[in-house]
Amino acid sequence: EAIQLITIRDTTAPSFTSLETFATTTCEEGGVIFAEATDTCSNVFISMATYSAIGVSPEGQQLRIYIASDDCGNTVEGIQLVQFLDAENCLGCTSEGASNYSATASIDDGSCIMNSLYDENGTCISDTDEDGVCDLLEIVGCQDEMACNYMVQATDAGDCLYPSNADLDCSGNCLDDADEDGVCDNDEVEGCQDMDACDYNPNATESSSCSYSCLGCTYSEASNYDSSAYIEDGSCQFPSSCEGDLDLDGAIGVSDLLMLLDGFATMCE
Repeated sequence: EAIQLITIRDTTAPSFTSLETFATTTCEEGGVIFAEATDTCSNVFISMATYSAIGVSPEGQQLRIYIASDDCGNTVEGIQLVQFLDAENCLGCTSEGASNYSATASIDDGSCIMNSLYDENGTCISDTDEDGVCDLLEIVGCQDEMACNYMVQATDAGDCLYPSNADLDCSGNCLDDADEDGVCDNDEVEGCQDMDACDYNPNATESSSCSYSCLGCTYSEASNYDSSAYIEDGSCQFPSSCEGDLDLDGAIGVSDLLMLLDGFATMCE
């Protein structure tokens, strides 16, 4: 018997099962994601970033970058060009910091008139959370240094990912493993690891002292029978009825002859 600790790590990103290079839609369904993805180990979440294709003909083309993520943080990206069939209904300035921002526009037509980010005193004109970073310059990301997806550039708090096991780091390695055997210190099991010992523990990962007090001759007919032993160790000696059975195995064989020859020419007192 043996014990083994196996850590399964998902390092395979999801894959897109449906992602057309070119797609068409309407302003009313402008937020619909035209992509599907799957993963071998977990659920998949698809997000997208959109960029208006300004200055192209016909107007109303939008470049989309889809990001498919699984529960373990693996991601894959895909790109798609979407044509809005009724683009004239949703064209306009989509930058909130512009003076001509249109809340009903979903496709930027390049008409935005941008104001300065700061006033004459150097203060952000638009700073919703009052953190000193202008809204247009905010970067959303995890701000916890202990998280697996910590983003040092983040100015606004976003979702953080942590190891599912508190004893492991983000790569699946033990945080504390004093003997470097791959088993976390909190998961170590002390016990006898000698399979021939009386107190052998097949689940032990750390070796401790073993007991052999249960070993001995368990056959009551033997001359060296040990009543306290309950595991036979092959040491039993049986009286022989054969005069030439020197090794006491119940038969006269080659071993007996060799033992006899070994003592040849020895003077007996």
